[in-house]
Amino acid sequence: MVAKQDFIADILPKDCLYGLTLRSGIARGHILSIKVPELPPGYKAVTAADIPGVNYIQCPGRMPCLAYKKVNFIGEPILLIAGEDQAVLRELVKLIKVEYREEEPFYLEGMKDIEDQRCRVLKRLSFSRGKINESIKNAYQIVEADYRTAAQEHFHADTQGAVALWDGKSLIVHSSTQDPFALRANIAGLLALNPRRVRVITPSLGCSLDGKLEPSFTLGGHAALLSYATVKPVKMIYSREEDIAYTCKSSGSWISHRTALDQEGNPLGMQVEITLDAGAYQLNSAHGLLKAALSACGEYNCPSLEVKAQLIQSNRVPAGIFPGFGEAQSFFAVELQAARLAEIAHEDPARWKRRNLLKRGDTLPTRGKIKEYAGGLPVLEKVVAISDFSRKHAAYNALKNRRESIANTRNPLRGIGLAVCSKGIGYQGEDHGDKGCTVKVRLELDRRLTILTSIVDNELESSRIFRQIAARILDIEPEKITIASVDTANVPNSGATSTVRTLTVIYRLLEKCCLAIKKKRLISSLPIEVRQSCKEPKEPGWDAEYLKGSPYREYSWAATVLELEIDPVTLQPNCRGIWLAIDSGSIVDLLTEKLAVRMVKGMVIRALGYAASAEHEPVDLLHILCPYEQYTVPGLMNLPPIRIDFIGSGEARGIGDLPFSGVAPAYGAAVSQATGYYIDQMPLSPEIIQKYMEH
Repeated sequence: MVAKQDFIADILPKDCLYGLTLRSGIARGHILSIKVPELPPGYKAVTAADIPGVNYIQCPGRMPCLAYKKVNFIGEPILLIAGEDQAVLRELVKLIKVEYREEEPFYLEGMKDIEDQRCRVLKRLSFSRGKINESIKNAYQIVEADYRTAAQEHFHADTQGAVALWDGKSLIVHSSTQDPFALRANIAGLLALNPRRVRVITPSLGCSLDGKLEPSFTLGGHAALLSYATVKPVKMIYSREEDIAYTCKSSGSWISHRTALDQEGNPLGMQVEITLDAGAYQLNSAHGLLKAALSACGEYNCPSLEVKAQLIQSNRVPAGIFPGFGEAQSFFAVELQAARLAEIAHEDPARWKRRNLLKRGDTLPTRGKIKEYAGGLPVLEKVVAISDFSRKHAAYNALKNRRESIANTRNPLRGIGLAVCSKGIGYQGEDHGDKGCTVKVRLELDRRLTILTSIVDNELESSRIFRQIAARILDIEPEKITIASVDTANVPNSGATSTVRTLTVIYRLLEKCCLAIKKKRLISSLPIEVRQSCKEPKEPGWDAEYLKGSPYREYSWAATVLELEIDPVTLQPNCRGIWLAIDSGSIVDLLTEKLAVRMVKGMVIRALGYAASAEHEPVDLLHILCPYEQYTVPGLMNLPPIRIDFIGSGEARGIGDLPFSGVAPAYGAAVSQATGYYIDQMPLSPEIIQKYMEH
């Protein structure tokens, strides 16, 4: 059984107050004054000056919990206010006056903006291999292109929420967070409390799409500050508009590719320059930059290469962890570059990829080798076969070549795209997120089993699989196994909840715990408690300073084919089918094929929405117009057929964010074939396709 948990919206303690946030109305400037009117009895306002501890949220980079003297993006929190009536709170927020000395904001719109004196580079990375200058010099042909992906919203199923209860001695916070222990540490810092005096309780999350990390730290901290100031329970729930407008987004990217080719169209050298937009504050963007750099050359074997990456600060909403975090941006660019190279060579993209993909025994771009590196070739062959890719690609090319112009065409424009991507699992650097992840299992006197982790149950149905593993190893009925509620007062720190960590770290730690109990119960009396933690790799084989070696412990791969047609009048794309082949070990044995397929389909649908929907732009406080119309995912009535095949064997590896890395470039390649225009940006709305035609 799983202990009963409520959703945040269902929690309403006695005498509970509500909290609201006053946000910056400008993108950049100094706060000269904050004028708060006389508040009714029982209402309380809190500013940065009232914070008893440190005024920042750390995850691992920092941003102010409440702006102090300066603001850096539209919607940055400045003041919190609590009271018993939400309607009164909304009126009071309108009466609070903030005087600014406004400065011109900086938005990174293109590479030319890097030269702006307001532009600040937060981090740079680079690595190289071979003789890149010689490859460029001796090339038969050089192909250059720039690619852009826009900042986008998570669009998770439910909004952010927190309920805080301070009784004068200790604090309890109910929060929809993926990382309850990191939230506890942040709140303890804000209130200058021993972390043991802060207790975080987390309900089930559903499909969070990594949107319940950094924003949950800010909102949980705000609810805690108001409860601390009023000595009453305080509940804060973001509206959908507030959530979309002002919480963390993906990093916008600008990626330049310069590829040197031989006479057969094979790459001799690759130069890649990556720029990511961190937004106003560097939170987790530095790690996203690293992942983008490591994925810059995709799954291709190239004798010489040079990768440069930089992280830029702007006055947009801070970027945070997002599906495909850094990798999706790089695979979008490199896979569309590969499609362009195959087109220039007048070659079937599948054939071009077969010749140039990394194979077992090849050296990684960072000069490392993975003993069991299967590469992307097996998934490529599988997806090409099940989608009939090569025949369709040739047929659609023939249709395109016979067409005089789109304006004179009545029939739908058809195209099909192919992308191959990988997911590195188990980063080997010293700051890897799995370090210290702990699982605890206890066999009670009545022979019931309790599993304790801080992994929050979500769409992965981790609680069901926890019971399945324990029941198999210890021969205990699943009904006698309890999954402890996620409460930092009772469970160990298992790290932030993510599909990859749960599948590749937590399940393995749980197996070790159960095997240890199985051995101990033969010689020890009950109760028996076992704890297992993730340790440092014995031989990392990775130099994080020089980006040399093998950065990941293992990999998963996916190949994606997407077929679409475009209405020649409205330019509205209609997806006709999506096929994926995934090599993630024996994942279906762990999850069951039905659950694994359902999870991947959900990711594919959202990735398709990201590929075609609008980007996130800074939003005026008085005109929040972005939420529902811009961020859409396909509905049940217009879902394309989706086929997912799992291949591979061995230990189960994470599926990770593979659909987010593969669907967008396959979509872009399909649009490119259908229209005859090289696609170089995402998202791709009909309006953007029209712009390609006009230029």
